[in-house]
Amino acid sequence: MMTHIKKPLDPEQKRRLLKRGKKLLAILGIVLAALYCCYQFYQWRFPSNLKTEVALEQSVYDAVDAQIFVVRDEHLLSNTASGKVIPLVEDGMRVAKGDVVAMVFPDDADAANYLRAQELEEQISYYEQLAKQYSSVADVNALNEEAFSILLDGLDAASSRAFPALEESMDELGETLIRRQLAMGEQVDFSAKISALRAELANLQVSSDAYTTITAQRSGYYISSTDGLENTIPYESAATVTLDTLQKALEAKAAPDSGSVGKTVDHFDWYLLCVIETDALVPFESGNSVTVRMPFSGADSFTAKVERVEPGEDGVSLAVLKCSLMNESLANLRQETAQLVTSITAYYAPPPDEEGAERESPTAHTVDKGVRVSSSAVRVQDGEKGVYVLRGNVVRWRRLNVVYSDQTYVISATTDRNGETIVDNPDSYLKQYDEVIVEGKDLYDGKIVG
Repeated sequence: MMTHIKKPLDPEQKRRLLKRGKKLLAILGIVLAALYCCYQFYQWRFPSNLKTEVALEQSVYDAVDAQIFVVRDEHLLSNTASGKVIPLVEDGMRVAKGDVVAMVFPDDADAANYLRAQELEEQISYYEQLAKQYSSVADVNALNEEAFSILLDGLDAASSRAFPALEESMDELGETLIRRQLAMGEQVDFSAKISALRAELANLQVSSDAYTTITAQRSGYYISSTDGLENTIPYESAATVTLDTLQKALEAKAAPDSGSVGKTVDHFDWYLLCVIETDALVPFESGNSVTVRMPFSGADSFTAKVERVEPGEDGVSLAVLKCSLMNESLANLRQETAQLVTSITAYYAPPPDEEGAERESPTAHTVDKGVRVSSSAVRVQDGEKGVYVLRGNVVRWRRLNVVYSDQTYVISATTDRNGETIVDNPDSYLKQYDEVIVEGKDLYDGKIVG
């Protein structure tokens, strides 16, 4: 058996092998460094681990549920004509005696032609204004931001069932998108559109003999519909109504008159007669003001004055509220489920000074609204609650003054009911429309993420 004896490497071979090993290590180090740099660049350019949401304003309140019946000083408008009724005045608008408030057409076709003619005239006026207003172009990025802001306003209005505000936002969005088209160099032919609308309008002939006008028989607010409940509780008896009478009114069935031309309301003041659980009466006293919300109708929130509170039996009580505000969203309220809002009191004290001493005692503030953000976005930094937001591609820290919180979200407020600032340096706090980072790792103020 032969044994192979390894010859020792001479110094030159050792030097070559060592040099080759160093070169391989250097190449491996360069590859690893390159891979690491690529990974860091990808993380910076495509921060897929970030999840954000837009901070939106939300009301902050405690509320008591109530069943309400609305009483106004209502007078039905007489109508001798028959056919399709077209109101000419918005509900809740003030009219004088003798004003034309509606038109009655003998058939639906004539009424449809009249409404289409009105729509065409509005569209012609709209496009003529656009042609004048948007003859010059604007910055595309600024228009993108404006369109996004308007869209958020519209979503906010939709979520709160403020339908007139939603319609206004959608009109503004349409105008902004047209301006964006112009800014991007697209051609918008207003003249062709206006000519087409005028041609259609010319083909619609609506004779004055085709309709009967309805005039207001007395001054007051005009309401275009009736529900058959106008005299269920007389206006003169509203302030002294009994709980039993009110409960019967709440159970009464509405019976709208399909041929009615509406009614007028004489007095500015109208009543909300409320049935409330007796245990919830504690916040209400005669003479106090209360905010009323209508979560199941399109009516805006409004303020009413407590006129009378009367505890009842079987766990329910009566409250009489009076209001003098009137608009389109309030004009048709009758039997409703409402929320009577009591105030939210928030306490805020400025943070300690540099020496650790408190600056002043906490002060109570009445808060109606704040900015909502998911609880998962809230972090604590140096003992203070806040969130990280994206400003372009830079992470920024925003403080929170929490006035409400639960497992799902928190609400932060920087002003009270009267709009007075209740925090120091409000610019450092979360604001509406901030892009809040809900999920993300290794965040810090000033970090560039892409």
